Amino acid sequence: MLKILHVYKTYYPETQGGVERVIQMLSGQTALMGCQNRLVTCTSEKKAFIKNDACIDVYYYPKTIEYASSPFSYALWKAFPEHVQWADVIHYHFPWPMADLLHCGHRVKKPSLVTYHSDVVRQKYLRFFYWPLMQNFLKKLNSIVATSQNYINTSPILQHYKNKTRVIPIGIDPTYYQVNPEKKAFWQKKLPTSFILFVGVLRYYKGLEYLLEALNGTSISLVIAGKGPLLDELKAQANALQDTQIIFTESLTSSLNDDDLCAIYSLATALVIPASHRSEAYCIALVEGLLFGLPLISTELGTGTSFVNEHNKTGFVVPSRDSTALKNALLTLINNNALLAQMSTASHQRFNDIFTADRMGKLYYDEYHRLMLK
Repeated sequence: MLKILHVYKTYYPETQGGVERVIQMLSGQTALMGCQNRLVTCTSEKKAFIKNDACIDVYYYPKTIEYASSPFSYALWKAFPEHVQWADVIHYHFPWPMADLLHCGHRVKKPSLVTYHSDVVRQKYLRFFYWPLMQNFLKKLNSIVATSQNYINTSPILQHYKNKTRVIPIGIDPTYYQVNPEKKAFWQKKLPTSFILFVGVLRYYKGLEYLLEALNGTSISLVIAGKGPLLDELKAQANALQDTQIIFTESLTSSLNDDDLCAIYSLATALVIPASHRSEAYCIALVEGLLFGLPLISTELGTGTSFVNEHNKTGFVVPSRDSTALKNALLTLINNNALLAQMSTASHQRFNDIFTADRMGKLYYDEYHRLMLK
């Protein structure tokens, strides 16, 4: 039985982002193949604790400090060697500077790989000081896994490590996305008959301001499923629009759980992810859109978003921060039922071909074994 130690800065239930979903899906699949999974992570709680489930044991350690969304835990630093001793393979999830410190500071000799989810994009000054540690960390690893070839081609960091970088696309498990009939009936009463959907945390790089601008005067309804720091700002912008309906799910329910989200996906006409910055490195919501057979509209960032959404087949890829291009793509799609049906079929087929969790799990399982044999 292979013992896999995952290392990432945060996990459920405190946060619910894309990397957390990847760890959940990956551990679920590799557990079916006989792997024993463990995750070390940080928590806002004052004491360390453990949560066990069928797929992964999660060891939470209290944060000592946090800077630029990057927590550091002295308790985890002390406990890390014991976890390394337990593991056969160490699986880091980048970026998290403390993981670099753990690996380099403790001189880990076990087979180690990292899933390179994203470059360090926004924290320019942190990146300057972090650069030497990051380079040392990446050099010492046995393998680097990118989530798309697009990201390898455009990442200034990964250009230096092409000889040990390989691609494993992020996949999801359809069994996590069953539609609850009662939830679907609830949302049918709340939402328009036809609408485009955005799913995600309302952050600066999501580009929603450009989407709202594109919708002005179109009579297209948009449902925004998510919360975040830009909620009030986006609501103010939405209130000033003409001839279109913007619905924030946050105004309709106190919390949006997985059952709610699946029901909303099942009712949507299309999914739009108008990201404006390279921080959108992959976007699990796009993969979820493929699963539900939704035509996709996304933006060109040189990242995995343009790998998930195949232009002119599963949807349209338009220039980022371009409201006119977004509007034209939306109108082209919404006003053509035959095209909607064609792209819907192509979306679901692309999901089955590339983005299932079992395919992702098998590729990582093979990579773990390859590292053990080196």
